[in-house]
Amino acid sequence: MTKIDSQVVREISQSLRSGSTGRDDTLVPRGGGRCCVRVTRKCLSHALETLRTMITEVRRVRHKVSFDGRLLKVTVADEVIDLVIREKFVKMDHVPLPDERWTPSYDLKATGLLRVCIEAPSLSPRTLWDESAEMPPERMIPKVLKGLSRAAVTIAAERLAQERRDAEYREQRRVDEELRARRAAERQYAEHLEGLVERWNRSRQVRAFLAALRDSRHDLGSPQGWPEGLAEWLRWVEQYADRLDPLVPAAGSLL
Repeated sequence: MTKIDSQVVREISQSLRSGSTGRDDTLVPRGGGRCCVRVTRKCLSHALETLRTMITEVRRVRHKVSFDGRLLKVTVADEVIDLVIREKFVKMDHVPLPDERWTPSYDLKATGLLRVCIEAPSLSPRTLWDESAEMPPERMIPKVLKGLSRAAVTIAAERLAQERRDAEYREQRRVDEELRARRAAERQYAEHLEGLVERWNRSRQVRAFLAALRDSRHDLGSPQGWPEGLAEWLRWVEQYADRLDPLVPAAGSLL
């Protein structure tokens, strides 16, 4: 074991021994929060010795081990996996206590046996190994090493699959945004076209009315206040029709 490995185990030991005790009698590290070792005080020495051996074996197969003061991380083929050691608990019938305000359905009893877990966000369910008479730590650790390699493959495959899903999602968003932009542009074009058609139809209506008025020779009079009289007003109506017509170069408005 290297000095670094010994330092990691020593830091975990000091943090847990100087910390507090949780509701299930497991040790809580100094400052609270998660820890890669979660055991009772009686099981701490066994857990640390197992962790020490495990770190040695992990490094022996050239996996990178890092410790951030709380969690132990193993890097396998560029994939980062959390390595956690917990003490196993069994459910027991609850023993009532005097003046108990709330009665749980069962009690948890520490077994002194370890459970090794490898965890990562894309590993579901998490992979674990339980210590037993048939599975002592020396037999469990090689299985953990194989599990780390398999987990790295699973994580890498899931990461690549997630990257493909993300790329597909981004592409679909791009297509959807292009479609929305095209539809918005088409609505704008359609509104402009409808406006042109409306102006064109109005100009035709005004010209038709003007022609009918001239043919009828009926004097409808000019608008009140128009100084030039009917003839000038008729010329203005003709110019107005031209200004309405989008197919005729616009003249200056008299309005």
